[in-house]
Amino acid sequence: MSSSIKHVDLLIATDWEYDRDFVQLLLRQARRMRLSAFVVRRRTLQPTISLLQNGEIEIGALFDRASDTSIEFYELQQLLENRAQVIEPLAQMRWASDKATMHLEFIANGLHTPYTFIIESFDDNKHVWLSVDDLA
Repeated sequence: MSSSIKHVDLLIATDWEYDRDFVQLLLRQARRMRLSAFVVRRRTLQPTISLLQNGEIEIGALFDRASDTSIEFYELQQLLENRAQVIEPLAQMRWASDKATMHLEFIANGLHTPYTFIIESFDDNKHVWLSVDDLA
């Protein structure tokens, strides 16, 4: 590794304003463990991607908290998928974000969850009818 290449142990990608406290906890813990950490937000995404593309930065691990809600972060994960440990890979993120699937996975693996109705998205079916008896 050339001395001009900067190494970052943990890159945290976030796009959610309410992640601030959580991200600060991660940064504090990284410092305690003597790990370098950097946060990528929308405003720093393109410069970070450019640094990666130009080989000016090397990442140990990516904790991606943004690609599931912001498509512009996909490129970051794609650039790093074979170069760093990706803590929240896109395929797993998509699978885990499907609440109906997760509910069934929990039950199938012995984690009992409250009885739940799995219905179509309101965007797909605006006429979902449930009676009081259905809900009781």
